Amino acid sequence: NLSVWGLGKEKTISNLNYFIKQYENWILNQEASLKEVEINETEVGLQLVEKQKKNLNRLRRSLKYLNEDEIFQAFQITNTAMYIQLIISNDADFGNREKELSEASTENLNSLEFFQNYDSEVRKREQKIAFNPSYRPFQLAFLLLNIEGIVDPSSKARREIVDLIWFPTGGGKTEAYLAVTALTIVYRRLKNV
Repeated sequence: NLSVWGLGKEKTISNLNYFIKQYENWILNQEASLKEVEINETEVGLQLVEKQKKNLNRLRRSLKYLNEDEIFQAFQITNTAMYIQLIISNDADFGNREKELSEASTENLNSLEFFQNYDSEVRKREQKIAFNPSYRPFQLAFLLLNIEGIVDPSSKARREIVDLIWFPTGGGKTEAYLAVTALTIVYRRLKNV
């Protein structure tokens, strides 16, 4: 859990390091698989692996910023907001299906305690829906990739990189962009800039 109700800074950063290590392992597997492709495809494959390694380095640099208390706090608040948003948009009592406003449940919307204690397993049984409020790996990676550019005005990533997610409709792009936007807003608010 990456929210303010989560595991604390040390454990969160440790888990994120593990996440990044898994990406590194995937890259190494991709690189190893290039030995099995046609010679004319190897050059393209090597270019893709090189880009993946650049992103791996960006992830590592960005993760180091989370050691700073204010940045970590902004990260936690962002993830709390995203967690609540995922619940509201997927839970049938709130926004999972189209309904009249009068049919929507609003009684818990102002209760952080409700969201803190939200039990997706119980809600799945009650509503007969399959839902787990969590990021897809690319969404978390996208958020992590952009930390450096958000918090460091002198960052090369901020000046020279534009990240674009290309994914089919329903793949989770909106949440990925919202998380980056939320981190930007929360961090600037905490810094009062």
